[in-house]
Amino acid sequence: MGKIVISENVTLDGVIQDPAGREDFRLGGWVGRIGDQGRERAAKVLLAQAIFDGVEKGDEEIFPDPFSQTQAESWRMSAAKELERQNAALIPAEPIAA
Repeated sequence: MGKIVISENVTLDGVIQDPAGREDFRLGGWVGRIGDQGRERAAKVLLAQAIFDGVEKGDEEIFPDPFSQTQAESWRMSAAKELERQNAALIPAEPIAA
């Protein structure tokens, strides 16, 4: 699997002026640009890894992104989820042929 590299901008005075070089500041552009493709690719890798981790742990539901993870416990304790459990108990499980 590939590496994910994260770069943080840290300055002594807390001022970061035009790190990507888009504002035509003469000293700007000192941080490598991550384009939309790079962000999209990184998001897909993180999403896929979270899904694989959930499958590996045997999770019934997978909440792969940070926002959905904040909602996970609420969903697991919700009335809708309890109704789903009750309905599932009424229907006998049949093995899926491979």
